[in-house]
Amino acid sequence: MSETILTDLQEDLQARLEADEYFVDIPVILADAGNVSAEVDKVMAGQNAKGGHTGAAVIVEQIDAEDDMANVPTGPLDLHLEFIVIENREINVNSKTGTGKSALAIARRIHRVMKLFTAGGRCHCLVVERPCIAKAPEYDPYVAYLVRFRTQEADPDTFTYVQTPVMSFGSNQVTLTCATVGAEIYYTTNGDYPTPQNSQANLYSAAFTLTEETTVRASAYYTGAIASDVVENTYTPS
Repeated sequence: MSETILTDLQEDLQARLEADEYFVDIPVILADAGNVSAEVDKVMAGQNAKGGHTGAAVIVEQIDAEDDMANVPTGPLDLHLEFIVIENREINVNSKTGTGKSALAIARRIHRVMKLFTAGGRCHCLVVERPCIAKAPEYDPYVAYLVRFRTQEADPDTFTYVQTPVMSFGSNQVTLTCATVGAEIYYTTNGDYPTPQNSQANLYSAAFTLTEETTVRASAYYTGAIASDVVENTYTPS
């Protein structure tokens, strides 16, 4: 799974709702925005109008992911998606300033728009998770509904994995190779994890010499790909 797939998917969901004409006057807010509470408070207070109206808002919650195939190295993640609809009914029903769309009606529209939606190849189509629409009493005194979906990460086999390096010993020399063209190999001789961020790791450029018993660990990296597994062997002088 790409490092940013959860945030990218969340933004795709926001964009899909905003593309629907029904939401022309309803703010669609990302839950990871630092000012989400302030934005919602403004809408509920009638201070943040969209399309000339106010009184209702939708929050696209941060996405939860779980691994139901923990024993499968490339098993996809199951994703759980939630939308929260909040309505200040006193403001929202005002024919001059309110949207005139109830929280339940908005929740049902989200259900219709997002059901079976596929977000840019990031996941399979969204299916409802029961209960698909439920009251969210924690937002009292406002009226609030929770709309729930689930989906699965797009085929993880489409991601590029760097091949695990091959380590060989000859005389006092240690040689490292990687079948992934262009990959950089990092190694350590002190037991540390061989990552570019580790100041104790060395970037492999040519065979190196060891003179005493040493455990060598190596891993390969390539931009945009998932790093390789670590190969580990102990060199023993002959």
